[in-house]
Amino acid sequence: LHDEIGTQLATLKLYVGRLVDPPTQPVRSISLSELARQLISDIIGNIRNLLRELSPRTLEQYGYAAAVEELLSRIDKSTIETHLWADELPSRLNPETELMLYRITQELLNNTLKHANARQVSIRLVYEEPLLKLYYNDDGQGFDYKEARRGLGIGNIESRVALINGEIEWQSTPGEGTRAIVTLTYRPTSRFSLNRLERSIKKVTALF
Repeated sequence: LHDEIGTQLATLKLYVGRLVDPPTQPVRSISLSELARQLISDIIGNIRNLLRELSPRTLEQYGYAAAVEELLSRIDKSTIETHLWADELPSRLNPETELMLYRITQELLNNTLKHANARQVSIRLVYEEPLLKLYYNDDGQGFDYKEARRGLGIGNIESRVALINGEIEWQSTPGEGTRAIVTLTYRPTSRFSLNRLERSIKKVTALF
């Protein structure tokens, strides 16, 4: 937001300020109007893209596992091998938890791709009532936590974990890959069981 949209808005403010106090040359005023109009269109497009990234449609419709599968499908398989396990979850998590876990996974993956020089990544999300655990591993070059903590990526991940009242454990040393374990207490508000489904079917069939 700060680097891209923030800069564009600052530029737009400059253009509008000059239009309010028009220059003596009409041609320059027309040029500024065109630039401002184009910049507004660019800002709108960037905001739409940002919203799409913040809450992907696949995440909204099908949940965490499907969204992460889609995320991993965009990675060049000749560059890095990826694995995902998320078959032990409740059918759907609540939207806030799903979104934050997706963003945490995305940030971890971005760090691996940018800095780790890894050949393999594995992601596993399991529900061990009442705990929900995300296990993230790569076989990259690892890092020194005290040094990496100063970077924005690690801080972003820890902030997101804190927002869902979770904890994160880092296991990494230079040259030995990275393992991150995110743990949070999670109690589904409702669990759609087979018995409930059977009762619903019986109620419907009784009407005919």
